[in-house]
Amino acid sequence: MNLSRFLFIFFISLHGYAQTEIDGKVITAAGPLQNATVYLNNTTIGSITDKAGNFRLRVPEGTYELIVSYVGFTTHQETFSTNSYIEPFVIELTEDSNVLDEVVLKPRYDSLRKYHLMAFHESFFGRAATAKSCRILNENVLQFDYDARTNVLKAEATAPLKIINESLGYEIEYDLITYTLTTNALAYLGRTKFKEAQGGKAKQKKWIKQRKKAYLGSQHHFVKSLRAHRLKEDGFIVHQFNRIPNPQRPTDAQLNYARKYIKNYKGNYDFSKNIKVPKTKIDSMILAVRKSSLPKTIDQLYKKNVPYKDMMYSVGNDSILKFDNFLSVIYTKALEEPNYHQSPFQRKRKKRGPQTSAVTLLTEQATLDPSGDIINPLDILVDGYWGFTGFAQALPLDYTLPEKE
Repeated sequence: MNLSRFLFIFFISLHGYAQTEIDGKVITAAGPLQNATVYLNNTTIGSITDKAGNFRLRVPEGTYELIVSYVGFTTHQETFSTNSYIEPFVIELTEDSNVLDEVVLKPRYDSLRKYHLMAFHESFFGRAATAKSCRILNENVLQFDYDARTNVLKAEATAPLKIINESLGYEIEYDLITYTLTTNALAYLGRTKFKEAQGGKAKQKKWIKQRKKAYLGSQHHFVKSLRAHRLKEDGFIVHQFNRIPNPQRPTDAQLNYARKYIKNYKGNYDFSKNIKVPKTKIDSMILAVRKSSLPKTIDQLYKKNVPYKDMMYSVGNDSILKFDNFLSVIYTKALEEPNYHQSPFQRKRKKRGPQTSAVTLLTEQATLDPSGDIINPLDILVDGYWGFTGFAQALPLDYTLPEKE
């Protein structure tokens, strides 16, 4: 599972959007700060301050998170709307008391670190083809904390991750705030600065094609279509379902009991034999353990073609995402990648179908601001195909479909 950001705005080129010039000044207790980094979170829009600490950004209409950072100072962030912007920003950065002078933090190189890195890469970037083209240039800044009792992996970074996405043509700085991987879910949050990579015409053409492919059917695309009431036209079908315990799978308590019984069994027994109908207690215990590979839950569909009013409502300029149980989001205009169902434990791969994802709310509701983002990304949880694609197919908020390729 993968938790990620949602964004919306309908298919319209930003060139046709009204744009606002955002001005500001960055200072410290000592005066103006030159070369401070200023950007809008999860976009390609950014700049650095001049000698007088000034900056200027051209911003499409919407609500954004402004990030200001400089080494040795606490990162500043604040949300603003172009509709209410009046006066230039004056931002004072304060020294970061947690920064130790001339101390270089080094990762703990324990025997499990390479496995933690592998788990981080696969969960964070996903397993789509584009994930293979993503590299973290400074993996040494990642620190891991693994709890073997709960099988929970946590990660933090002593500096922003420097990521190259060669498939989509982005250089990314990702300021990791939180990352937790459990047996059943992934939750991460961070600030993202996108920069378009440099390349010749052939590379540019490839990146345009790959970005479009990553966008179509994505969460970004879905929420834009949802907001614009264009789900059907854009190829989306939404059903509603609930997850119930799988009656064919033993409970965890029953499995624990069965494993202990088998472990302590003293008699002679052919553990490889095929059991259709258990005749003895040991038969029942063996059969129970064999059923442990079955899914814990099954999906129970109860509403097809969910109406818009059952998914969201509006309050002023905000759209509020609110629904019961789970949404099944099916994108009918593209098939799953060939390796989506591949597993070393599957001899026969499931036939490819339309891209299908599941969405649930972790809170009562999630607010979508006019820029197309979810104000708190940790309000939602997604799995299925969107969990498979991961951060490797993340696009900036200001991405728009090309008018022509």
